[in-house]
Amino acid sequence: MTKNKSTAGYNRTSGVSNVKIYLDMLFLCNTIMTMLSLSLLSRLTHRRFSLRRYVTASCLGGMGSLIVLLKPSGYITSLLIALLKAIMLVLVVITAGVRNRKAVFRDSIIYLVINLIIGGLCFLLCDSFGGNIIIIRNCTVYFNIPLLLLIICTIVTYLIISIYDSLLRFHPVRLMELKAVFTKGNISVTMPALEDTGALITDCFSGEPVVIFKSRRLFEYFELGNEIRLIQQGFHFVPYKTISGTSLMPVTLNARVSVIFSDGESKELRCAAGILDNDGRDRAILDPKIIC
Repeated sequence: MTKNKSTAGYNRTSGVSNVKIYLDMLFLCNTIMTMLSLSLLSRLTHRRFSLRRYVTASCLGGMGSLIVLLKPSGYITSLLIALLKAIMLVLVVITAGVRNRKAVFRDSIIYLVINLIIGGLCFLLCDSFGGNIIIIRNCTVYFNIPLLLLIICTIVTYLIISIYDSLLRFHPVRLMELKAVFTKGNISVTMPALEDTGALITDCFSGEPVVIFKSRRLFEYFELGNEIRLIQQGFHFVPYKTISGTSLMPVTLNARVSVIFSDGESKELRCAAGILDNDGRDRAILDPKIIC
């Protein structure tokens, strides 16, 4: 521990007392928990965050935990600190890569709910296994919880979100006019996107849903008819069903796929991209549930 600070706060077992907070551990633990929360947010919204933005937003979330050290001296300062905490939460979402105002509001609410679930599980684990809540102040909780229990809390939270994500697949979705953008290396192609509820193909290597791009231009650009060139450029085969049976589709995880809605909002998807040859007009096919 490189640095620590004593401060007053509420202790679950002994009321108000002076406690010692290790700033490096406070920052590190909250950075890791922010990473978890953003990963769950990405899974729920099917939004892909770049590694740079993901790490930057996680570090910002870790810095936000330092708000626990501020000492409110009255109602106004307490209100300002709570507002600062809310601003930090929204900034984490924006820094991760969410730009549209409607999406920022929605994703901030989802991110808040994820944090509440994780916090509730930590409280439950503390009460069940004898951990201590060292301090609660400024909308921030500083736990003294064994690492193993924290790992269990993380796994349980991920399972809850995964189950919820799976249940969403059974709900009807509203179809809308879309355009899909495929970007890999020096090429970027935009084409109309068709939503098809029967087009849910999963990449067997990553478990990610596959957005299908039917484009002769892309097929010829990456030389996907040549199996050696296909592999060299980061593609692999994924089986899929056709009317005549089963075939293989070249799929890559190294492309960026985004959709543009009719109102101009764009969203980068957390998915793989498959390319098929097409002798007609270029178009993309995707399951509408991955853009919910």
